[in-house]
Amino acid sequence: MFGHGETVTRLRRKTITDPYSMQETLGDWSDPDRLTIAGVAVAPSSSFSVRDATRSQVTMSMSVYAPPGSDVQPGDRIE
Repeated sequence: MFGHGETVTRLRRKTITDPYSMQETLGDWSDPDRLTIAGVAVAPSSSFSVRDATRSQVTMSMSVYAPPGSDVQPGDRIE
């Protein structure tokens, strides 16, 4: 998609069997599945500033444009 794009890693929580209900559920983020995706565009989409009496912080959201067919789903993390 983007010939000179970024290479990112998609992180996805693994499914585990809950020992109490025996149902499949999402595990924690300690050992996620990793997938490298090349040709990705990453761009800032919004930011806002929060200040209080002791500190100030800026929160920034990023947009990720991955090639068609990339295995990225809602809830995944990108690094």
